[in-house]
Formats: sequence, C-alpha cells, structure tokens
Amino acid sequence: MDREVFTLDWQRDFAKNNEMTLSLNGTQLYSKYKPKEGALNWIQSEIDLDAEKYVLIGLGLGYHLEHLLNLVGDKKVYVYYFDEVELSIFLEIQCKNVFRYENVELRNEIKDLTLNEKMQILIPNAWIKGIGEKHPLFKALNVIKINQLSYRLTKEKMIENFNSNILSNSDVISNINPKRIGCLVAAGPSLDETVVWLKENQDFVDIFVVGAALKTVSKNKIIPTGVVISDASDLIKRQFDGLKYDGPLYHLCTANSETIKLMSGKKHILFQKGFSFAEEAAKKNGSPLIDVGGSVGTVTFSLLEQLGYQTIVLFGQDLGFPNDRTHSENSTSNTNVKLKDIKRKLKANDGSMINTNSMLYSFWNWYEEKCQSINIDVLNTASKGAKISNVKLINKMEFEQLIQKNINQIGD
Repeated sequence: MDREVFTLDWQRDFAKNNEMTLSLNGTQLYSKYKPKEGALNWIQSEIDLDAEKYVLIGLGLGYHLEHLLNLVGDKKVYVYYFDEVELSIFLEIQCKNVFRYENVELRNEIKDLTLNEKMQILIPNAWIKGIGEKHPLFKALNVIKINQLSYRLTKEKMIENFNSNILSNSDVISNINPKRIGCLVAAGPSLDETVVWLKENQDFVDIFVVGAALKTVSKNKIIPTGVVISDASDLIKRQFDGLKYDGPLYHLCTANSETIKLMSGKKHILFQKGFSFAEEAAKKNGSPLIDVGGSVGTVTFSLLEQLGYQTIVLFGQDLGFPNDRTHSENSTSNTNVKLKDIKRKLKANDGSMINTNSMLYSFWNWYEEKCQSINIDVLNTASKGAKISNVKLINKMEFEQLIQKNINQIGD
C-alpha cells in the first residue's frame, strides 16, 4: 500500500463520557459514548494472540494501539497512519505513552512488509468507511477485510481439510504450456446464454469448470477438461449430487476433504499463497503457489495462469447480478437477489450498470489488478457482466473465429 496524496478531514470532539473522540470525513472513528472502552472491545474481539506480528490500520487517537499493546506484549506492531495530520493529532495526545514501546513502528507505507498468515492485519471498519470509496486504499482494505471474515469463519475446517488432503494421492501441478484456448466456466447468469458456445466447440478448447457450474455444463453434455473446487464447507458436496463425474478434479489443499474422497477421477492438489501450511507443502513438493483471490472463479483463473495458457476466455464470470439473478439456472448456488445484499453498481460490458455486492466487488477488484499485470490474452463472453480492464467482450462469432485462428496456428 503506497502513500498517495488524498485530502482527509479529521475533527476532534468529546464523547458523552467526556473522553476525546475523532471523526474522519464525518465518520465517527470511535464510540460516541465510551471511545476507549469501544476500542478495547473491538481489539478483544479481533485479536489473534497466536500471530507473531501485527499491522494496525489507523492511528487516530491511539486507543486501539494502546489496548493492542496491552495484549501482545513485546511482539512487533506496525501502525499505518493515513496522513501527517493524523500523525500530529496522535503525537499531541499520546506521544509520551507510545514511545515507551520499542516494538511499535509508525509508518504511512507498508509496501516492504511481508504480509502472511503469521502477521495479523487489524482494520477497524470505521476507518474504511471514513476514507471513502474514492480513496486509493479503499479497495485494498475492503478486500482484506472480506477475506479475513471468510478465513475466520472457516479456519478450523480449512486446517482439518488440509491435514486430510495432504495425505491423499492427488498430484501437484506443473506448467504444461498448452497451445489450446483455456475456457474458465463460472456459474454466473450469463452462462445460460453462452453455454451452447462451449457445447458446439468443446472439441477445440480446454474447459475448466467451477464446481457450482458443473450441473449446467453436464446438462448440456459438455465434458470438462477439469472441475475446480476451493470451498472448505461440506455444502459443496451438493455440486456433484446426481452426477457421475469421474473426470479430473483440481482442488485447493483446504477444500472439503469429504467431497474430494467421493471423486473417482484423477486429482490435482493446489497450494495457495498466504496459508502457511500450504506454502510449506508447496515448497516441499515443488509445486507453484496459487493466488486464490477469494473465490473458486479466481482460483480457476490462477490455475490456468500457472498451467501456462496464453488465451483465457471467461464464461459466466459476471461479478454482479444482471437482471437481478445470482447464478445460472441449474447452478446449485442459484438464488434470488435480496435488496439488502446490493451494495453498489458496476459498469457492464454492454455499457449498462449492474448491481453487485461487497463480495463480488472484491473479486472484480482482483480481476482488475490481475488482468493489468499479466501477459495473457483474456476475453469475456458476458455482455451484461462487469467490465474488467484489459478484457475484451466477444460474441459467439468472434469466439469461433478465435478458435479457428488457434487451430490454424497449431497446424502451422
């Protein structure tokens, strides 16, 4: 997270109990009633005492930092402050206290820190809301926050799955540098319109399907090159109910082990960045690390990248709710959109605006960064899906022309 110039409005005030409080762009950063007690409650609810280091986002009046230090002893603590005004307010209030601690480092850039599972990042929600969506750090902090919530809810299950999966007979992956076109098939609503493209051309492309889209492609008699699963939950067993899938399975090392055991085809294990057990296993097994991105769709994209595909075509990767639908009709994840889930809008490939939620928005952010940093030709088939930078929308005729061009090149 690099330092960028951005005007922020900091205002000091007093809470109901006469303790000093602080607002950022009109957003209260602490409780209006008991600021210090509120900060303590938040730290106690968030802290992972097994972490080796900590990064606290937001310096403010130092209330969160003070309580954090009381809990973590002499472990290293980095505190990110947003601008010099915030720092000066803090130093005026807390300078005599904080510099008693040699393990505290104040900084307003953390690009050189190695962020991993052993380092906990603490981000009070009020700071994200306070900086606003236009702030250059908003997207990154929001993605971290969403991923933290997901990890916290499934951590124990992930470790249980890992311990089981690491003993399985799954193969690791290696770069195969394929010459064919790689198709990533997610379960967004647009898949119902474009699945026929795959049905008619499946002999000429490689088709990697996320588990939630398997029933849709199976109904259309499409044989996948591979199916990808990443969820730790037992619920993903439903993705295979009623299907006799015996083809290749690509699974995260933390994916649901019971589902993996049910599969009779060839299995490939994927190790993800940011999960220490996976990183150690990948090093031991000589396997590349997968950039998970938070969804099975982004995992599948990273898989295709690692396998060496130079052209990737996205199917059903809508990243929003065109026509207020969540998934393709036959997907096990298909539900109706609830108004409370709609948090923002994104521009679609056809120029319209579609609704999305915070989770899908974070996946869109991942694609935005990924597709601007890789030397891969990425194309999208979802006309009403979210527009991604450096990703061109194509129609059926253009898809078939792409295939023909690829066939000719292979023949040459």
